[in-house]
Amino acid sequence: MTDSWQNFFKVTDNLARIADVGSTLITKSKLIAHPLVSIVIPTYNRAVLLNLAIESCLNQKNAPRFEVIVVDDNPERDCNTEELMKSIADDRLSYYKNNQNLGQVNNWNRCFELARGRWVVMLHDDDLLLEFFLSDCFAIINNDAEIGLLKPHWHHWIDNGCQPPYIADDTNTCQIQRVYEIDQLMNDRIGAPTGIVINRDKFFRIGGFNPDFFPTADKCFVTLFAYYFKVYKLNKTASIYRFFNNDSLKVEVLQGFLRNDVLLFKQLCRRCAIPGVLANNFLGHKLRNITGYYQHINPAFSFDKSSIGLTEPNKIVGKIAYKLTDKIVLIYQKYYQLFGWLIFRYRQLDPSIQHAAKRRIAQRAAGIPAIALTLSQFFEEGCVVFLESGQTLLSL
Repeated sequence: MTDSWQNFFKVTDNLARIADVGSTLITKSKLIAHPLVSIVIPTYNRAVLLNLAIESCLNQKNAPRFEVIVVDDNPERDCNTEELMKSIADDRLSYYKNNQNLGQVNNWNRCFELARGRWVVMLHDDDLLLEFFLSDCFAIINNDAEIGLLKPHWHHWIDNGCQPPYIADDTNTCQIQRVYEIDQLMNDRIGAPTGIVINRDKFFRIGGFNPDFFPTADKCFVTLFAYYFKVYKLNKTASIYRFFNNDSLKVEVLQGFLRNDVLLFKQLCRRCAIPGVLANNFLGHKLRNITGYYQHINPAFSFDKSSIGLTEPNKIVGKIAYKLTDKIVLIYQKYYQLFGWLIFRYRQLDPSIQHAAKRRIAQRAAGIPAIALTLSQFFEEGCVVFLESGQTLLSL
């Protein structure tokens, strides 16, 4: 549970938390050339859905060189997922098993550690990439070397047992919009971290996803990431987000969403110097709207507003506060557009966090066991692992 005193803008080395837990390589891709992109799929006991997710990755058209890495958070051997992975023959596919259950957010971080590409695409194991996902994204990325994160629009599919919907390739909708950290105050512009493209080095520089912020670790990550780097939304549908009744609709999880959201909004209000009375009425109005939405999708939902020090304002007062705050956000957007080149230059990060992550990865590749190979795989790869680890160490 997130505490009210926690700083959502504090950069911490979250990957260090899992340094002592290994991941065993079960099957390794046979790519000789280094991939530009790693599509990573964290999974846990969903073999049937995972199969479709992998298929959507391997079917990319006109794509840059890529690999697909599945990271299984179930340490049990010979499970349904392992049987599925051994049945798929594709040189671009690797499969790892964590030696112990890391949990959702830590497994996301492990995926980035295991990725080899400069760019990482994360895909939930029940979601799908459209066949032009990579070609569309890299048509944008190749034109701006400073992009840190790109999220295409997704189709929201309510799975009622039917086949996935067909989405035509609309080549005329490829506009992008810059997303700043202040934008998160009004709307979650990026959404879930599925079908998202992230620069791997920049990911390490802000320490990865923070599991302390579950269940909104993804939103908190994007907000922090946008504070330091270029984040863009691509206004073209390139993935399918599958929605059905699962753990994310449980009352306690929804309560965690709401609590973390309001605490994050409070910090954004303080950082943007929004006056206290205006901020409280704005937040109270948002609290009412979010509570109403959660009660719609789960009638059992309830929340103790006093636990986060908020009360709901009069409806008219709340709407006025919301519109005034929206105007302030628009002013900040214009300010960033004019002076962002200077502002972001002075937002410096501690390079030691990135270097520590790379150092751990190099040590593992050299055989210091945190991410382990089987004995036969270690001897089979011998020289390749040694050379790759040496190159990594020289790049630090």
